[in-house]
Amino acid sequence: MKGWMPALLWWGAFLLLLGAAMLSLCLLFLRDWTERARLSYPIAQIPLELLTPRLPLLRQKVFWAGFSLAAFMNLLNGLHFLYPNIPSMGGWLFDLSPFFPNLPLSAIGWTPITLLPFGVGLGFLMPVDLTLSCWVFYLVWKAERVLAAMTGWWGLPRFPYAEEQQFGAYACWALLALLPKLSAGVQALKRVRVQECKRARVRENFRETAAQQPATANSLTKQFVPPDENLAALGFLTCFVVLIALCVWQGMSWWLAKMFFAGYFLIAIGITRIRAQLGSPVHDLHFAGPDRVLLFVLAAKICQSETFAF
Repeated sequence: MKGWMPALLWWGAFLLLLGAAMLSLCLLFLRDWTERARLSYPIAQIPLELLTPRLPLLRQKVFWAGFSLAAFMNLLNGLHFLYPNIPSMGGWLFDLSPFFPNLPLSAIGWTPITLLPFGVGLGFLMPVDLTLSCWVFYLVWKAERVLAAMTGWWGLPRFPYAEEQQFGAYACWALLALLPKLSAGVQALKRVRVQECKRARVRENFRETAAQQPATANSLTKQFVPPDENLAALGFLTCFVVLIALCVWQGMSWWLAKMFFAGYFLIAIGITRIRAQLGSPVHDLHFAGPDRVLLFVLAAKICQSETFAF
């Protein structure tokens, strides 16, 4: 047990800091996403309806019809998985790639088509433009593969760089969510600076009345950034710095740790925003995390091997 205790304490502290940073980010964006942007949170709609007084949802025949159909399909598909002799209903994956055996169309790769009840239901709760974007950009990705085969770029390693595109898309979602926060912070700092200049002039001209000035930097800052968001931002920055310090203590380069956690939290914000607005219960980011992207971008030869041992 003594041999395991240092590792347990180390990983326990690491996971607690990671969880605290995530909770701080949730508090930081809570007001923007729930009150200002008023995101739909499709996954939470049915649980919220079930929490309303007198449960009006349970009295609707349409709800029970949809629930019964989805439950029957899922139950039937589950039995089909255990007992293949039982037919399935809408749970199979129909691959289109065998219909395109020759280049360049064969470059589309695995292209499954399926019918999932939860996907249909979430589609009705999602905004129409986002629903359109989901399958349009999927087709764009397949078109990129076909274009690569037509132009000869298919021989380039990992072209068309789908993992990097995924990482960039999630990072853009996160940056779009962060822009209002950054803008509000800059505006607050500007106003605080202007107020400080005014107070300095007042103190210079009327030293005897300087103590009676009503506005202060702290009160002005709170006017633009609520106290709970201040605390959330401070908590996240504290966890971020301590996480970097722990990784540096274990032998990781400080600049690499900073870039890794910056990319990690960008992906976390992007996934949270997507779930809040689209409700997608899955997010495929295989081989597109900050560890892989940093290796591809910076090249492993310029990074010491011990920095990745962590």
